[in-house]
Amino acid sequence: MACTIVSVPGALFTLWGTPPVEDLQCVSAEMQAAVERAGRPILYVARVPPRAPAPDAAARKYLNGMLAQFVASCSSFHAVVDGSGFGAAFKRGVLLSAFQLNWAQHKFYVHANMEQVLDVLDGRARPVAAAIIASAGGKGLLQQELA
Repeated sequence: MACTIVSVPGALFTLWGTPPVEDLQCVSAEMQAAVERAGRPILYVARVPPRAPAPDAAARKYLNGMLAQFVASCSSFHAVVDGSGFGAAFKRGVLLSAFQLNWAQHKFYVHANMEQVLDVLDGRARPVAAAIIASAGGKGLLQQELA
């Protein structure tokens, strides 16, 4: 599996490597289970390490097909594309352009680091985000690279 999934009540975290369709299906199933456990949409954080490749055509097609499910399942979606410089900024820009039009304002975010996730949240969402980030960090997933 090219991704690692962590969950806490009300939130799901994924560390991405090369995203094959099978992993996207697994994330989709885990997301639905987390929503059912919470009884409401959840906070989702996806971390994309600096050297993670873009999804292939099949994965992009699957992602487009599951976008409506992600929108319905997430109270907010946070894509953290690690790195600095032009390449990382370009990846963040592409993600933002590709997805933001499908999301309500203040639901889809693209960040350069995990701290920015907490910066945009308040109220009930901030402690949930802190818990999922701490859980992922405790497993070493905030610095780790996947293939």
